[in-house]
Amino acid sequence: MEEITRMIKPIWTIEHHEAFLRKACLPIADICFEKAAQVLEDLADTFATLPAGSAVGLAAPQIGYPFRIFILFYQGLEVRAVNPELVTCKGSHLVKEGCLSIPDKTFTLKRPDVVKVRYVDLGQNVRSIRGHGVTAQALLHEMEHLDGILVDTKGRS
Repeated sequence: MEEITRMIKPIWTIEHHEAFLRKACLPIADICFEKAAQVLEDLADTFATLPAGSAVGLAAPQIGYPFRIFILFYQGLEVRAVNPELVTCKGSHLVKEGCLSIPDKTFTLKRPDVVKVRYVDLGQNVRSIRGHGVTAQALLHEMEHLDGILVDTKGRS
């Protein structure tokens, strides 16, 4: 049997790809879910190469795809979101946060206590996730990548 070798995509950084990272991403059309599956696989493969604890999620533009797709892996939670939409943000608190696309920097940001995101899974089922604490922070961080926001210092709560 022939072995298939996949290329792990590098994380795109603001230093080399700022214009791309600051563009809002495109939704995936219903007929393009094959492409969504490929993007999700590439995100998961790239995420798996990151040092443990260095990230909770990864968005498609961070590896060069202009689509509204992200993954999130945190404490047993696994979300593979296509065309996610921010439904609600409640409460707020200050957090220290970093971003793989802005290496070696951290920011103090105002983040909501609770975030709800609606998305489509690969079976084209509409799902939603409600995150609290770090999960809420990560959901909003990945959503911001899809909106072309690298670090929202004003806060969306």
